[in-house]
Amino acid sequence: MRKLLLNLVVGASANLVLSASASAAAQWNSALYPGDGSRPVVSLGGRDWQLEDYSYAGYALGERAPGEVPCRVKTVEAEAGAAVGALLQAAIEEITAAGGGVVRIPEGEYQLERTVTVRGSRVRIVGAGQGRTVLRVPSSWDPVQHFDEGVITFGKAVNGWNQGWVHQGRLLGRIETVVERGAMTVEAPAGVTLEPGTWIVVQQYFWPTLVDRNSANPGRWPDAGTDRFFSFSYLRRVLAQEERRLVLDAPIPWTLDPANNPVLLRLTDGRMLEDVGIEGVTIEFEANRNGDGGRPGGAAVHFEGVRNGWVSDVAVKRFPRIGLQLRGSARITLEDSLVENAQDYGDGGYGYGVHVHSSQNVLVRGVKVEDARRPFTLQRALTSMVVFTRCESVNATQGDDTHHSLIHGLLWDHHRQRAGTNLTLWNRANFSDGAHETLGSGAVWNHFGDGVRGRLGGSGGQIHVKPSPDGFALVIGTSGHPVFDGSQGNPFRAGARVAPGLGPVAGTGVWYEGIGQEGLQPESLFEAQLQARTGSEVRKLAPVCEP
Repeated sequence: MRKLLLNLVVGASANLVLSASASAAAQWNSALYPGDGSRPVVSLGGRDWQLEDYSYAGYALGERAPGEVPCRVKTVEAEAGAAVGALLQAAIEEITAAGGGVVRIPEGEYQLERTVTVRGSRVRIVGAGQGRTVLRVPSSWDPVQHFDEGVITFGKAVNGWNQGWVHQGRLLGRIETVVERGAMTVEAPAGVTLEPGTWIVVQQYFWPTLVDRNSANPGRWPDAGTDRFFSFSYLRRVLAQEERRLVLDAPIPWTLDPANNPVLLRLTDGRMLEDVGIEGVTIEFEANRNGDGGRPGGAAVHFEGVRNGWVSDVAVKRFPRIGLQLRGSARITLEDSLVENAQDYGDGGYGYGVHVHSSQNVLVRGVKVEDARRPFTLQRALTSMVVFTRCESVNATQGDDTHHSLIHGLLWDHHRQRAGTNLTLWNRANFSDGAHETLGSGAVWNHFGDGVRGRLGGSGGQIHVKPSPDGFALVIGTSGHPVFDGSQGNPFRAGARVAPGLGPVAGTGVWYEGIGQEGLQPESLFEAQLQARTGSEVRKLAPVCEP
């Protein structure tokens, strides 16, 4: 790989500015992705920097189309306005028992009066399209779990945890060699032989020095194996084994060191659902006060313990606590959907449009969230390799954020923020009761904000950047709004404004390039990387079969 050495020019303030010769309208390429498909290594502040390959996101890692289930169709038969919860649940169970297929909900408006749960694989729920199949959730809907239940739930048995790969797996042994960030291989413990297709978990708990460096209040972050939510864990499939060398189907996004006791686990069979999803419906809620303390409870769609799932062409209106939620899931695509009008803009986990919790290799594409507290938010170090591309956040009380403990491998790609919505990639120290709003690593690519304060408040479309001391942030190509660098010690939503132009900042873990400069190519980094890796564009849903 090529290595570029940049001559840095340090200004009088915290900002660092290099002149940009191209006009705002001219097309240009990043030094980290110069247009020939390469990803040069750049030496900056004594560390090497390189764009990650973000194409390993979404259903089946982008290698096959979602929606391919057995050609078996069960249609829910109901009169307009009827309650269909029990009928829909019965149809799902019938299709599940038969080995999978399609559950079709015809065009019309219906009452969804109860939680509907998908407990088996290869189930596809299909409506006639947004605004054509409408499921109205009455105010009487009372979820058993106010935070971890959707009116349509995939994978989790209500009132009981599944958590998929997060808390599952049989220990095979320690990993005895360093696993570098971006590696596609890992050395198996001595005596371990695995067949191609085996699902494994590569895992390393937080260790004391990491906790001390990244948490202003170390007691808030467990270490030494006390809590798997505070670990780097990666669900991977073995493609081949060459002596002790395991070839993986996706890269490892954080360096793992034998000194910190990384381990290899074999995923327990049957603990995750596969090939499940929903499409073509509108879910609209009446006012709901059945949650904690008389606040709204539940979500529209909840995935837990799902591998290879999707949500497509879904509209969620007047969502209660959360719109679309992923937990303990992997390789999920959320696309071409709308989430709008939170019922509660208060704190404590309310008003989340799209919530990615302890999930990885997720693609959120063409999703718009409007009138929320946090349109798009992510939590826990278990969350990695998440791509938001061609999405839009409109009119938020706060904004999009990395909300908890070292989310990493994150890409905001051709993202649009309007009417007061901020993007926060921030380590805010001991604020927020240990959440810390902490970015481990991620990139912002070709980002736009309108700089307008919305009717719900917000700060006018700002980007705030301060990654973990052990991580990094790459901000490449922005327009329409200010970018603030928080490297100078203020722990919370402040910092020096980054001046327009090409300006890496030495020693802060941040690369700034093309701030205030339109015309970045490719327009979508994710799409370019996916095309380069697979030879294909983003794969569309498979057609619904007609048996």
